[in-house]
Amino acid sequence: MKAKCRLYLIAVNQDYKGKGIGKQLINHLENEIRKKGLNLYGLSVRKDNQEAIGFYNQNGYKVEFENSKSIYYVKEI
Repeated sequence: MKAKCRLYLIAVNQDYKGKGIGKQLINHLENEIRKKGLNLYGLSVRKDNQEAIGFYNQNGYKVEFENSKSIYYVKEI
């Protein structure tokens, strides 16, 4: 699978984590991607960012590949 669209940055203020904001941002992104006629996108995350890795694993992302520093994910929508 080769994603034609990649998410480069998503962040939620530490004071607001765990309140569903990250999920809302992802839902909005996915709706916009669908409007463009796409059904797949990707992103990468540093291997030391365990909080983000947990978020992506819980939200339907699949590992595309990894290298020594990062994990690359894709998600079909």
